[in-house]
Amino acid sequence: MKPILDKLRKKMNDRRWRVIAAILAIVLIALLVRGLLGLRRYSSYKVVKSGQAADSVSSYMNVDSYVLRYSADGAALIKSDLSTVWDESYTMTNAAADSCGSEILVYDRNGTSVEIFNEKKKVSSFSTELPIISAKISGKDTVAALLDDGDSTEFCYYDSDGNVIASGISAIGDTGSPVALDISDDGMEACVSYVTAASGSVGTTLSFYDFSSSKKKADKCLVLSKTYDGDLIPVIQYMKGSELAAVRDDGFLIFSGASKPSVTRSVDFDSDIASFFYSDKLLGFTFAGSGEDYAYSMKIYTAGGRLKSSSYIDQSYTGVHMSGSQVVFSSASDFSVYTTGGHLKYSGNVEDGNVSDALKIGPNRYILVTDQVVETVRLK
Repeated sequence: MKPILDKLRKKMNDRRWRVIAAILAIVLIALLVRGLLGLRRYSSYKVVKSGQAADSVSSYMNVDSYVLRYSADGAALIKSDLSTVWDESYTMTNAAADSCGSEILVYDRNGTSVEIFNEKKKVSSFSTELPIISAKISGKDTVAALLDDGDSTEFCYYDSDGNVIASGISAIGDTGSPVALDISDDGMEACVSYVTAASGSVGTTLSFYDFSSSKKKADKCLVLSKTYDGDLIPVIQYMKGSELAAVRDDGFLIFSGASKPSVTRSVDFDSDIASFFYSDKLLGFTFAGSGEDYAYSMKIYTAGGRLKSSSYIDQSYTGVHMSGSQVVFSSASDFSVYTTGGHLKYSGNVEDGNVSDALKIGPNRYILVTDQVVETVRLK
């Protein structure tokens, strides 16, 4: 009886290993195919959908797999086939926008109007008491805003209905002038960058806020105020986790931690940054090249500040966006697509009009905005 059981056990073990081997082979083939597709280079594009007349007053930005079109008169969320999910009207003087995941914010810069949307509909609208300098939205529909109060700046944190969760006033003479603001995806952290000038030297003060406990005054939520003499930090960006990238002209800092933010990585560059772009997980930088060998160099970093790739960009550009694992460059007459690993997927001229923007909207699909038309194209 025992020999029979041993044979059965051996057959079962052999079968198990065959199944495991088959699964591993499928996974390896899938990874290989994915890698080969990532390295594929396209030579042209096909217009999939065309029909929207372009206008000179609208701006465009990616919102997940959609594109937001907004202006002083209203906003619309556009699908890849150029149909609209929703189209809402409002009245502003200088419309600005921000998004986090599926949450969308449109506000009147130097005005008081705030509009909040998601990928399905309009969520709410409210007005601030003072003119808005800058505003950002979290993935929880909360809004952080800097308001202009003359010789001082008011930091306000709102829920989606416009109720103030926390607020506080900072005198410009004490903190400096605000140049950047951002809020974390979960709405629990915020940071403001202030330009300071002491004894003729320009510096930056970063103020970090933690809203994990309910407090009505922003100064009670302030957990760190750090001054960097001689450094200008005009860009701050929260990543998918709790990391914050603070970008200088010649490098960047990564901060981690909500209640006690601290620098976990500092990166210095040999030359000044030409452009900064980002996704929720990656940071991208370009630097002016030698002119003879290449136009720009490009470096991509993880949210934690580790170098992912370094490559060269042999073309000029006027606009750049990072979406997922791709970086899209555009100029008046053409657009190009690189992977975040530095591989060139496509570069070519645009057929109709002068390009004002090029936005990734799906696998190998892009929305091109020109002075003549808005169209969806597919690489081929």
